[in-house]
Amino acid sequence: MFRCKLEVHTSMLFVLALGVLNEETACSDICSSSILRFAKSKPAGFVVGTNLALKRLTYFLPDVHAALRSLTTEGHHSLFNAVRLPILIDVGAAAYGAPEDADGSDSQLLAIRFAQAKQSVSIHAFEMQRDMATRLRRDAKRLSLANYTVHTLGVGARRAQLPVTSPTGKKRTLGLVDNSSHYSEPHNGKSRRNAVGRMTLNSLVTVTTLDVFAARFDRRIFYLKIDTEGHEPQVLQGMHVLLRERPPLFISFEYGGGWSTQLRKLAELKASQPARGTARWGQEELGTDSPSLRDFVSQLAEHGYAVFLLHQEGLVRIDGPWWDDFFELVLLRDSQVPAWHDLIAAQRGPPLHALLATFHGRPLPCMPNQRLSACTAPALAMTLGASCRCLN
Repeated sequence: MFRCKLEVHTSMLFVLALGVLNEETACSDICSSSILRFAKSKPAGFVVGTNLALKRLTYFLPDVHAALRSLTTEGHHSLFNAVRLPILIDVGAAAYGAPEDADGSDSQLLAIRFAQAKQSVSIHAFEMQRDMATRLRRDAKRLSLANYTVHTLGVGARRAQLPVTSPTGKKRTLGLVDNSSHYSEPHNGKSRRNAVGRMTLNSLVTVTTLDVFAARFDRRIFYLKIDTEGHEPQVLQGMHVLLRERPPLFISFEYGGGWSTQLRKLAELKASQPARGTARWGQEELGTDSPSLRDFVSQLAEHGYAVFLLHQEGLVRIDGPWWDDFFELVLLRDSQVPAWHDLIAAQRGPPLHALLATFHGRPLPCMPNQRLSACTAPALAMTLGASCRCLN
């Protein structure tokens, strides 16, 4: 029996939240089946370019902060300090437009929105492209963003100097070559790395870890965004101490074909072959050693997180008993569902309650400048109907 609770609040946003506010309340199996049936009927709604859901959640994150502040007292010492002066970290902060644009800087949008809410924050943006880091600093100065720091560093599994690669040959898809043979400790600003293949660019990046970087803080991170063009599993490897001792309250990350060579090949096959076959068609090609969303989510769940896939009509919980292999969306043999998807994770307890108190009861809202069909979509509670009206 899956355990979940779906509760409707009169609030700004809708979150399809399975088993969260009162995890002792049980829903019927019909509810879970309805949710999976909905996901399978609208898989394109999970695609980043279709839903723009993370940008929409970013815009309204100050409301989550306000909700959590109302739930937190000085008795919750760790939470109280994290909420009093939030630390926001953007790993992969490149911007290709204004902050409000789909490809604009999320960290700068957060700085603007929290300033509008009259809440002081400390923001750290990581961008390994030097020209892009310079642009972020210039834009921050032009926008008069307070406490906004840009770090020209990569973030990965351990401290090193690594070569940069672009699988597509474009600067917008830069990544790091992080095979163990390529790792080397920085030495007087120079790398003692082994030779790398032709796929790499003629540049090196100094890489730190979130364990190392976060050691400077006297409180927990409020929000951590990870968008590193397939390098997300390596970033997670470099934050084990952080997750164990002072886990961020909220984490968002991108999942897709760039996570491994195997997944990249599957993404290319998906783009070249029409939809047919089964959702498990790529499992054998994926192999057991390739990073998977299931394993990534399991690691977060072990550290107290509830994890949600972002759909254009709401958030779908996928950790623990709510997981189904369907949610390994890169394996879908459907050319209409490109291999890039966003997720958000919230620490169980008050942070998760605040997420739900903010993003529950109505369709996922759009920013003022957005004109999406999803902006007028009905709340998932209406779509799923009576089967997900769980007992109190």
